[in-house]
Amino acid sequence: AVRKAMSKKTVVIFVVHPFGAVLGKDSMAELRTMANENKLDIWEDCAQCYSGSGYTGSSFANANFFSFGPIKTATALGGGVAVLRSPCNKDDNGTTSHEQELERVSTLVSTMRRMQETKYKQ
Repeated sequence: AVRKAMSKKTVVIFVVHPFGAVLGKDSMAELRTMANENKLDIWEDCAQCYSGSGYTGSSFANANFFSFGPIKTATALGGGVAVLRSPCNKDDNGTTSHEQELERVSTLVSTMRRMQETKYKQ
């Protein structure tokens, strides 16, 4: 279903785990393959599946988002956390430069803005 829904307008694969029902590792690996084939990131909404010492996001995702509103599994007055995973293009020492990381965050923010701008134009 995901592959059929993808088009040239697709900017990211956004995985949501509603009511704590976490997508399995095999399914996430399949999405990672599709994302790689289409040069897309995977963003994961973990707001309803965070359990402290339990699920803390998939390593197949480029970004994992957790929010802490009063009706979430981890409650607070508000706020959230974004976990950004390092890109695959590492140098010979297996590390990424500060500039590469800044570019990655900038790309993430630009994609989020593009999604917001096109949301109501479809």
